[in-house]
Amino acid sequence: MSIQTILAAGFCLLGGVLLLIAGQLFHSDLPAIFGLLLTLMGAIPLVIQLAKSWFAWYCKFPISPTDNPKKED
Repeated sequence: MSIQTILAAGFCLLGGVLLLIAGQLFHSDLPAIFGLLLTLMGAIPLVIQLAKSWFAWYCKFPISPTDNPKKED
């Protein structure tokens, strides 16, 4: 995911949160609906990117064997 895509998703997320706050302050449903939509549009790509990076980090570690056979002399 490019930097521009991450920034766009972050701005959608923050804009949605601000619209949700504005909807609560002015007791209006229209900003709340658009705020929820923008929040989801911003949060979903960021969560996907976070999960991909965590999975890539997890796959770097070698898998340790579950059984440890001991040599018998």
